[in-house]
Amino acid sequence: MQPGGRGAVQYVAGTSGRVVAVARGFPARASCLPFWLEAHAQAVVYLAVENHTGATYLPTDLTTAEDFLAYEQAFFFTKRWTWLLGLYLGSALLNLVLFAFLRDRLHLWYGAYILFGTWFLLMEDGLDAWLLPQPLYTLGWRLGQYSLLLLALACQLRVLSRFMRLRQGWPRLHRLSWGLSGLAAVAALAYGLLAGPAGRAPARWRPSTAAAKPCCGPCWWAAACCCWRWAGGAAGCSGGWRATMASPTRASFWAVLISCSIARVWSIFTW
Repeated sequence: MQPGGRGAVQYVAGTSGRVVAVARGFPARASCLPFWLEAHAQAVVYLAVENHTGATYLPTDLTTAEDFLAYEQAFFFTKRWTWLLGLYLGSALLNLVLFAFLRDRLHLWYGAYILFGTWFLLMEDGLDAWLLPQPLYTLGWRLGQYSLLLLALACQLRVLSRFMRLRQGWPRLHRLSWGLSGLAAVAALAYGLLAGPAGRAPARWRPSTAAAKPCCGPCWWAAACCCWRWAGGAAGCSGGWRATMASPTRASFWAVLISCSIARVWSIFTW
């Protein structure tokens, strides 16, 4: 900062997006730099940014500490995160309880799907800097935000595969789902291992988490095939409550899920 726009430039504060909120210069979700001005005083503020991700999004806003803290404190309520976190974590806990009693690994996969999806959403709004300890926060950004989404979709495939009994009725699709889930895990692990060395490489060689977006497409197509396997009434789906559903209901369910899957794939490729 240069008081009055003249004289020597003074270093005021620095921060990093790689540490949790309490370890930053100003405890907030975003990277904030505090500085002080007396009444009616003027100054020139200089900002230096070091970026290793290959993409820069740098919104700037000057405001008072009281106004900013009021916005941060109300964020949980204005964005409905209070009941969202309760819903997500409650669902994950319910599946752990169901697994303890039923011993069905479907509930473990579903719990993992919820946790990865919630982790992705926390990173989307910067809440991971508030809620997660430093090791988990570092792990999340080392893997990459869209790698967590990819892992969530891989767990979702495992849920659909077990729920639709693909091993008994459609073994080829079952093997395909396992292959896609394994591919998602390998992609996330590879990005986590290569992100550090690539951050020191030239910009054209640096990977981006956006590269994980196209990988989500095959997972959604396999999910659509799982829905077709059940809702289309293919062989091997007789028995249980699924066989009691009327054919129009199954057809409607098939149409809705396939449409949602196609829309999701399209959004991933055109984001």
